[in-house]
Amino acid sequence: MSIAEELKYVGTLCVEFFIDRNDNLYVNEIAPRVHNSGHLTINAYNVSQFENHIRAVCGLEQLPLKKLSNATMVNLIGDQISEYRKLHKFKENEFFFDYLKKEIKEKRKMGHLTTLV
Repeated sequence: MSIAEELKYVGTLCVEFFIDRNDNLYVNEIAPRVHNSGHLTINAYNVSQFENHIRAVCGLEQLPLKKLSNATMVNLIGDQISEYRKLHKFKENEFFFDYLKKEIKEKRKMGHLTTLV
């Protein structure tokens, strides 16, 4: 029986994996929440992971997911955020998200850029 079933878990459950050079698969993180790896759903799908998570925990009807566009997402780490904060206009297919963290730290996720392709 799965952990989620045993706990009667409702909502988004993120499992983050890594693959090493020898193709070994490792579980890096299991998180009972939406995860930054799925933030591209805000722009690339008809319903975001955030909305469907809230719908699940509130017992609302789940909306079937439909991909509207392929997308790439780049995490902005540390001071990488600075150049994006200075830009006031992005391409029509680019979406900048600043997590508005007050302090910039070297290895901290500060935001992301989603590009529809």
